[in-house]
Amino acid sequence: MKKSLMVVVVLLLAVGMTNAQIADTKHDLSTSSGSGGAVASSETGTCIFCHTPHTTNGADLLWNKGTGTIASYNTVALAATAGSSGEGSTACMSCHDGATAIGVILNGSGSGTGTTTIPITDGGNVTSGIIASGMPDMTTDLSGDHPVGILYSESIAADASGFVASATVTSGGLKLTGGKVECNSCHDPHDNTNGTFLRKSNAGSALCISCHSK
Repeated sequence: MKKSLMVVVVLLLAVGMTNAQIADTKHDLSTSSGSGGAVASSETGTCIFCHTPHTTNGADLLWNKGTGTIASYNTVALAATAGSSGEGSTACMSCHDGATAIGVILNGSGSGTGTTTIPITDGGNVTSGIIASGMPDMTTDLSGDHPVGILYSESIAADASGFVASATVTSGGLKLTGGKVECNSCHDPHDNTNGTFLRKSNAGSALCISCHSK
């Protein structure tokens, strides 16, 4: 009995710690958010803006928004896999392309609700429910941004002296989704400890040299 109670307590603490990471950040759009940015006018759930327990749209993410492919954006043509779909980037772009309303979700609160638009109170970089200014607005033209949807191993093959081994990259705190460089390689949407949701501090270019051994 004591052992079962301990397991429950540990699980509750784990859930609380996870929620604390995203709560009151710009990714928390719930009515209780203290981020100072855009918030929903009535939705109290924090996770619903990105995730739903019942969907076939991105099984790994249980994604609650529509997504396209990286090919649907104007990107830098780099290596054979440039322009390929990558869930670690298209998920981000379903809000950050400056064209998609952040309150539109596939499943609203409650069973069988279906596609729903949650009214958003504008704030921060959000206007008319759309991220419309500043760095959060990536626009649909990514040609001036770090390439995404590319295999990291191909980058190494192109210039073996200029890149850190992929195993070292991931053990150092960055993420390669399917072996590819994506938005979530450098950004963790659930943790804003380092600012701008970076996976690690970029002091002294530490983030950059996690991959680039220049």
